[in-house]
Amino acid sequence: MSGNPFVLTYGTGGTYAGLDRFGRIVKQKWEIKGASPESILDRYEYAYDRMSSRKSRDVTPTSPPSGKDEYYVYDGLHRLEKYNRGDLAGGEIEDGDADFNQHWSELESLGNWRQFKWDSDGGADSWTTQSRKHNTANEIDNDDNHGNAPVDTITGTRQDELPVRMWLESKQ
Repeated sequence: MSGNPFVLTYGTGGTYAGLDRFGRIVKQKWEIKGASPESILDRYEYAYDRMSSRKSRDVTPTSPPSGKDEYYVYDGLHRLEKYNRGDLAGGEIEDGDADFNQHWSELESLGNWRQFKWDSDGGADSWTTQSRKHNTANEIDNDDNHGNAPVDTITGTRQDELPVRMWLESKQ
């Protein structure tokens, strides 16, 4: 076989079953061209809300890996607030059922994260929380004194109360 054997398809014969009436991708399939029997490498199905924000990605190949579906939650201003990865059930993935969680639970009007939480092994039982403060110049800082350099720290605590301190280098 010469050339690239991988093919991305959305439908056949001039019909695009992989697109909805708004032109958004709802079904996507990657397969090996000319393989017998049909060899599907990856297949995804997407769902959207009324604002065209993606609500979920369902991984549906012939033999899907478990825990690779995605579920998204948005706030009232349509900004991403929560991301869970795991197995979709009824179109959702609850925090406790996820294999990986991320939450931006305190977004301010400029979209800055006042708090960011993640649980790398999912299940919502061992969150790592990161808190941030911003000055009026919209820099990560703990005061609004422009005579000093912005504080280059982001602090956080794990749920088990082990201190976490991330140092950022502002001049690289």
